[in-house]
Amino acid sequence: MQRVPGYITDLLTDRAIEFATRARRTPFMVYIGHKAIHPQIVQRDDGTVDVSTNQGFVPAERHRGKYAGKSYRRRSNFGLSAQDRAGKPVLAAALAAKHSGGIAQQFGAEVLDEQVSDATIQSRAEMMLAVDEGVGRLCAALEEKALLENTLMVFMSDNGSFFGEHGLSVERRFPYEESIKSPLIIAHRAAIEPRRVDEFALSIDIAPTLLEAAQAEIPRSVQGRSLLPFALGRRARGRDAFLVEYYGHENPFPWIANIDYRAVRFGRYKYIRWIREDEAHELYDLETDPFELRNLAADPAHAATVARGRETLAALVLGSLGLPVTQPL
Repeated sequence: MQRVPGYITDLLTDRAIEFATRARRTPFMVYIGHKAIHPQIVQRDDGTVDVSTNQGFVPAERHRGKYAGKSYRRRSNFGLSAQDRAGKPVLAAALAAKHSGGIAQQFGAEVLDEQVSDATIQSRAEMMLAVDEGVGRLCAALEEKALLENTLMVFMSDNGSFFGEHGLSVERRFPYEESIKSPLIIAHRAAIEPRRVDEFALSIDIAPTLLEAAQAEIPRSVQGRSLLPFALGRRARGRDAFLVEYYGHENPFPWIANIDYRAVRFGRYKYIRWIREDEAHELYDLETDPFELRNLAADPAHAATVARGRETLAALVLGSLGLPVTQPL
């Protein structure tokens, strides 16, 4: 084992630049998965964390204090409201468990970070500055080697985060918009003009997108659809719906160990089925209620929409297993 001094985001960027700018005759691909913006804490092999090692969010020294004194404007769904407690029984039960059974003593206030303090948000934003600089350094190095014009860049994240919305902080795994939405930017200076594409895009679409860009065959076993036509401004059929699912075998925090779910986004609606709680389903109209405050699942006026959500979810689950889908999606 060799210890390399330095800030991990900078070290990963250094190695990516060194690899990408080597003299070569064949195409290359570089994947950078930054530690930022995770806290400095040891994660065990079984997925749990060693809370005794927690050092919080650690920016590069040059960025420390950059956003000191800045405050984050909280959203209208900040905190666990009475409306949330009534409409989100699984969430309410999980957070009740979080506040009982010695959880606070076991994990400590710094890890639980109940309301996600402004100090936490500031330090996370400061951590991102090293990522921003790294992307800029990589682009500049490619340009210097006359490679940028012919390089496809994909910038993305694997999940969103809660800053106190619905009373959530470190959980990340609930099917609400703050968690399941994440950024995606696809750039190619010579071929892609700046545009915003209003289509559903999923993480499973990245592999077929890169395969098509490399003019490689996309195996039938690969799930997802290439996003390249949308990026290039070509006419293409988008999705009408998509599946989100989560299972507690990932060994998350103990208070969310039983929140297995399947959810479907179809048009303007999101429908959530909690696998261990048959009656605790949720429906949101994201056009009129973007912060998911009003659960419409028990409203007789939305019975047909709930039924459509169930049918669409069932079809998508079958499709994810490679079985025939009985309706167009």
